[in-house]
Parts: sequence; structure tokens; C-alpha cells
Amino acid sequence: MWRFHNPVDVQFGPGCLETLPERLNGRRYALVTYNEPFFTELTETITTLAGAPQVVINNVEPNPDIANLEPLCQQLCSSGQPEVIVALGGGSVMDTAKFLSAAGSDFEQTKSYLTEGGPQRAAVVYTNHRDSHYRRNRQ
Repeated sequence: MWRFHNPVDVQFGPGCLETLPERLNGRRYALVTYNEPFFTELTETITTLAGAPQVVINNVEPNPDIANLEPLCQQLCSSGQPEVIVALGGGSVMDTAKFLSAAGSDFEQTKSYLTEGGPQRAAVVYTNHRDSHYRRNRQ
């Protein structure tokens, strides 16, 4: 069975960063972004507005593959699981944040599903405007 439901609230433009503290509502968060001066400045702005993230993952590569994602997953897990992952950037950053959310602390299972497929393992991710939840189903 295949089902895709995507109620992700993507915000951009003037004033969107200022809404982040209210949206985070004091929850621990990870910030996933690019290692570029423009995004470094935005990271500093977010930290000023919303407090320091639990971890900053700023070494996202364009079109990341499994080899790129494994160390990022380890970096996220070594800091403890955040309650929220904030993606600051374009498509590669958003894809990386989604992968990290789905993998949680189990990179190998998510890697196995992506590289080997099969109905024996499925990753189900749903996101609403306030939170992301991950759950694994084994058949």
C-alpha cells in the first residue's frame, strides 16, 4: 500500500523568521542548513530570536545521497533527539531534514529500506503544522 499525505507548512518571505519562536513554543530543535555565509547569518538571526538550537547541521550537500546522510544522522543522534527539525534552505536541506526525521536514531533501517526496498519495512512520516512524528511499521 502506498499513501502520501503532506500537510507541511512551508513559510518564506519577509517576516517568516520572526514567527519561529511561537511555532517552536520552547521545544528543543535541530537546525539543518547549508554552510554558506547567507545561511550562517540567518542561523545567527534564528538563534537570537528562538534561542540556541540543540544542534546545527550545516554541512548539507547538494543532492545528498546515503553516504552524505549517514554522518549527518550520527551528528543529530549524538546530540539527543530534538523535538523539531527546522530546515533552513532549499530542496536539499528540506530533503535532508525529512530523511533525518524519518531515520530518527535508526539510520541503518532507513538506509536498508531506501537501498533494498521491500514490504518488510516501511517508514511512515506525517507532519502537521506543529510537529513531526515518526513511526515504523513491520509487516
